[in-house]
This record gives sequence, structure tokens and C-alpha cells, in this order.
Amino acid sequence: TDRIEETAREYLSIVNNVFAKTIAQKPEMAVITLGYANEIMKGIEINDTFKLRQHWYMISGLGHEIARHYKKSLKVWQDYEKYLASPGISRFVRERNYGEAALFQMINYMHMGQYENGEKCAKKCDRYLKESTNNWHLYLTFYFLLRMQSGNYDKAKDTYTKAIKDERFPEIFETN
Repeated sequence: TDRIEETAREYLSIVNNVFAKTIAQKPEMAVITLGYANEIMKGIEINDTFKLRQHWYMISGLGHEIARHYKKSLKVWQDYEKYLASPGISRFVRERNYGEAALFQMINYMHMGQYENGEKCAKKCDRYLKESTNNWHLYLTFYFLLRMQSGNYDKAKDTYTKAIKDERFPEIFETN
């Protein structure tokens, strides 16, 4: 189990650090990402653990997003959120897990132009993501984009202002 979970962690790291950052340039990476998800599912069939499930949901959701299959990705993240609330795993679940599920649902809603649903997810992000964390900054980045795309420019400015006032990552938002 430990070896399988370590492999799953490595796959998620690759997806986050290489493929997800090159989404616009290399959507063909979805095939590799979804292949990783299939390998993790084989591990789940051998020994179903919270960590393996968590990695499967994350890699599968990101894989569909990279492939620009936003409805499929959204479904994975919604299923992940339901999984987090399932009986017997509460001791493993952290608030940030709910925040991540909401964040990636918001991103998919944004891609699909369903801005009201994205706003609903943003409220969950506000609730579950701790300020100044990497996920919180990622959330603010996409929330800014969602608000810009929906034409809520004043609210987008508020989101931008909130981000640049955070002392942990000022270099991300430097303007010259």
C-alpha cells in the first residue's frame, strides 16, 4: 500500500508541476494524466485507501480539465466532494479537501461559462481555504478570472485587491 500511495503522490506531483501548468500548450498530456488515474484505480482495486482515492479524484479531475472535458472534470470533483462526506473517512478529511473540490468545480464552471454556479463554489472556497495558502492564492487567481469573464469588473478589482494585500505572496502580483 505504501508503495502504491507513493506512486500516486509522484503522479500528482507530475500532473501539478508539469502538465497542468502547460494546459494551453499541451492538451495531449491529458492522455498521460488519465493513464495515471487508471493506474491508481488498479491500486484502489488491490487496497482501497483514502490517499489513493484522493489522488485518483485529483488526477482524474485534472486530466479531464487538461483534455478540456469540463463536464467530466466537474463530475469528478462533485463526486470527490460527496466522497469526502461519506461515512467512515471523516478522520482523514480536512477542510482544505472541501476547498480544493470547490475550487476545481469553480474552475470548470468558469470554463463552461456558468458563472453563477462558479460564484456558489467561490463561497465554499472562502469557507474552506485558509488565507495566504497556495490554494487560497490559486482560488483568488481563478476567482478574478471568473469575475472578469462574467463582466463583474468591480468585484474582480476587489478580488485582485484582496490578493495583493496578502503579505505572503506579494511577488506574484507585482506590477511595474
